[in-house]
Amino acid sequence: MKKCIVSLVVVTLLVAANGAVADLSAIGEPVEGNSWSQPFSESGVGSFNFVAVRMTSSGDAFESPAIHTFNRSGWTIGSEDATMANASGPAQTSMNFSIKFAGSTSNQLEFDFVSFNGDLLKDAAHAVWKPGSWAITTFTVSKSGVDGTGITGWQRSDFEAVPVPAAVLLGMLGLSAAGIRLRRFV
Repeated sequence: MKKCIVSLVVVTLLVAANGAVADLSAIGEPVEGNSWSQPFSESGVGSFNFVAVRMTSSGDAFESPAIHTFNRSGWTIGSEDATMANASGPAQTSMNFSIKFAGSTSNQLEFDFVSFNGDLLKDAAHAVWKPGSWAITTFTVSKSGVDGTGITGWQRSDFEAVPVPAAVLLGMLGLSAAGIRLRRFV
């Protein structure tokens, strides 16, 4: 009995030491149209000034503007493409916004969500839409990144979409470097 109580106290202290649990949550029902949007709330992570989403389910996409309808002034979309988008603004401790998805609410989809304060990761979550409901898994964030998920080391730049002309230029530079390296061995 004594060991059980000691174990319970240790677990309670470990949970308390971890700090507040980050909180991305869906608000209400999806809003349908030619595409569909879902209102979300981000809170409980401390101050953040950058949020981003990255589609992780194959064949699914965000619709422009991917992140919109902020309930805080000064927030604007940064970069976006069909699979990634970000927005930034004055530091907040809680904020509501909507995410817009291509297609229909009858299709399942998955995406990752992060919030940063400068370059410091504040929240990381994985959201799964199964027609009719959301399942959101929030990861514990430590000073070194996200614990126990295989995503430790995410950086803000990982969620900033590369504009298409820049992506083409980067690809050409990579092929050129590979060609030069290959010529040395032939």
